[in-house]
Amino acid sequence: MWFVLYLFLFSCLLLPLFIHIINARRTKGLGFIGRLFSKGCFLILIFIPLTISEALPDIGGKNLFFYGLYFAVGFLMASNEETITAIDNIRWWSFGIMVISISVYLSLLGYARGYGDFTCLFAYVRNLYGFSTLLVMLAFAYRYLSRGGKVLDYLNKAAFPVYILHQSVMMVIAYYALQWSSNITLQYVLIVVFSLIASFALFEVFRHFAPLRIILGIKKEKKS
Repeated sequence: MWFVLYLFLFSCLLLPLFIHIINARRTKGLGFIGRLFSKGCFLILIFIPLTISEALPDIGGKNLFFYGLYFAVGFLMASNEETITAIDNIRWWSFGIMVISISVYLSLLGYARGYGDFTCLFAYVRNLYGFSTLLVMLAFAYRYLSRGGKVLDYLNKAAFPVYILHQSVMMVIAYYALQWSSNITLQYVLIVVFSLIASFALFEVFRHFAPLRIILGIKKEKKS
């Protein structure tokens, strides 16, 4: 749940900056940063500053600078319609980079531990495949999952509450699954399937009661 705390901190700290950017765009247009984020080649290169930020001090292994930069990049991408178009335009380039960088990452995985400069290079490869994978997911989600409909609307509302619930649910189910069977594959299937079912079941319960909706940040449904 540490990541939820980080999201809250980033939201509080960066909200004034985000409001300033939105207001500036209304009067002055996208600006220099906005125009950069509308270029596909720039988007692919974002993995470089992300990797550099990992070298900055962290707290208990969780780097505020790295995740804070990811958060800010996410806002700059999501708030710019031209960025979404650029992501869609480079989807196959992103896919190719993802496949190649993941292959390099996996082939170097066993050699990257404990080798100074080599570990630094490995970090760049890791963030390249991570960010290119994110671009691929966003591109195809924009193309195929932005059409609306009852199922997508429901899943959109459930995404964050289920994320909040699933960890606690998964721990309880895993406790019993690990005792019930020694087969790793069966354990995995049981934990995934029952965690998914239980998380959505709890979401259904929570969303019908106002106090519980507040806990999970579920918006009250508008009456038609």
